[in-house]
Amino acid sequence: MFHGTNKLTAFEPLYDATFTAGEWKYYWYVSTQAMDLEDLTDSFKSYWQNEIGLGIKTVGADVDLYVTVMDGRYPTEHDYDFKSTNQGSDWVTLSSN
Repeated sequence: MFHGTNKLTAFEPLYDATFTAGEWKYYWYVSTQAMDLEDLTDSFKSYWQNEIGLGIKTVGADVDLYVTVMDGRYPTEHDYDFKSTNQGSDWVTLSSN
């Protein structure tokens, strides 16, 4: 199991800052929603969705969000499963779809 103070928890924002261009910060969370639905028949499976997002307070600043799933590896610019590289605040939606 993962350990550390960088765990994300639903509905509990985490506040942090970066001060250097190119600096990476890593956070993790556990979602068992997909696993909980594996044994159900298709007619009983429900839709689930997780939103992972980050906001910025500095006007004109830009951050990018990279996400890996299932294996706990740290994402990089070249090794990730999902990414959001919008200008400003970013988010990624993970869902049963």
